[in-house]
Amino acid sequence: MSTLETCRAVLAPLVLAALLVLAGDGATTALRLRGGRRLALAGVMGLVLLHATLAVEQALGVRWSAASVIVPLALVGAIGAWRRARTRGAAPIAPRSEPALDRVDRLDWGDAVAMLALLVLTALAWTLWIGNPDFVYHWGLKGHRFALAGGIDWSYLEKPWSWVLHPDYPNLAPEIHATTALVAGNWHEPSQLLWTPLLIAAILVAARAALRENEVAPLERCATVAALALALVAFAIGYQMAGAADWTPALALAAAAPALLDRRDAGDAEIGLCAALAAASKIEGMALAACLVAVQLGRRALRRERPRAPQLVALVLPPLLVIAHWAVLVRAHHLFQQGNVGSTTVAHLAAAGPALLQAMRQPAWNGLPFLLPLALVVALAARRTRALGCVVALQLAFDLWTYAATPLDPAQLALTTFARLLLQVLPATFAAAAVAAVASGGGALGLGGGGAGGPHLHHLGEDGDGDLAGGVAADGQPDRRVQLDAVE
Repeated sequence: MSTLETCRAVLAPLVLAALLVLAGDGATTALRLRGGRRLALAGVMGLVLLHATLAVEQALGVRWSAASVIVPLALVGAIGAWRRARTRGAAPIAPRSEPALDRVDRLDWGDAVAMLALLVLTALAWTLWIGNPDFVYHWGLKGHRFALAGGIDWSYLEKPWSWVLHPDYPNLAPEIHATTALVAGNWHEPSQLLWTPLLIAAILVAARAALRENEVAPLERCATVAALALALVAFAIGYQMAGAADWTPALALAAAAPALLDRRDAGDAEIGLCAALAAASKIEGMALAACLVAVQLGRRALRRERPRAPQLVALVLPPLLVIAHWAVLVRAHHLFQQGNVGSTTVAHLAAAGPALLQAMRQPAWNGLPFLLPLALVVALAARRTRALGCVVALQLAFDLWTYAATPLDPAQLALTTFARLLLQVLPATFAAAAVAAVASGGGALGLGGGGAGGPHLHHLGEDGDGDLAGGVAADGQPDRRVQLDAVE
């Protein structure tokens, strides 16, 4: 490759990532988010838009190209920027119990540690030393083929020998690689692997936003962000995860964390978009999407709130469209693999047990999976983080069920997959545990004392319902949600 071609290949993932964020930010203008929460959701929405754009073009017979990707995304971003400029005077929605957040979110030492770790990861990814085998034999191979074909090559996936490529998997990961190659004008493996540090950066932005919006003190917030960055980068290097597809489900759950932790605002649209991203990523991501939607509906049921039609549509429609599109095409092309699911037996799960422990002892994780149960218990114990904890618990239950229901060797399957499945839930779980343990001086765990307004209103303020508490104090009416909070 010439120097010019190499420069174009290097810039392609960066330009495409920036374009996705701008388009996603433009498409989510109406949500009026800010800070890291806005940036993380913009990335999620951009990836969902990319998946949707390519699906529509494929259905219309439009050949994928750099222009067919850039033009629609740029148009969405431009329209969104115009709409945001028109409504710039409107105040962002924010809980009254939260202190005012700076318009510019200043970087701190935790961010510096994260950026340094990501630079090291980027340098190693560029050398191809930590390329994931699945990128070589699965995601990257399909992405390269789709780039050459100008779309998803169903005839290629239908070949009998393509079963090793998991032809029935959702195609977001190969679509990202294919569009990167189209924008670059060539296929260049080192630049394709740059998506891994970009996605980890997005995960950290989402986790940081969850910590900051829940008033985690600066020292604890910096320590958590730095620790998460070092843990994810260490796993990416030690387990050779550059180019793996597990980063997008992890991003989906991490980006949903601020909405799941925010008890002031239902966040249906945010959770619906994160569920759509998870569903477009991997088959287990579809289970994650179902968990997100189910827990969000459960939150409303516990509050005895009936979602309005727009809220229900925003929550359910995005993942439903993604899953329905996948199911129709997989069925039409007879791609679903018979080896995916077999009969569920306890013996299979028992056989997978030693392999699960061995996967948790994977040196690249440095023992963190053994802290995951404790973090999950902490998240489930606190009202503020219980919804996110339920999502993680349900997802882990699904992961364990796959080993009980597999027709393959459960021990071998667990040994080769469980370390990666833990990656999908670990960042959000540890962020939630940090919120539960240290937010508001331990108030999230019920360790704080009652304030001047009495323990009742103080409890509401700790749970992020300060607007309700203020209203009760102002009008003197009894709080009808006391029993509800006790149930939750």
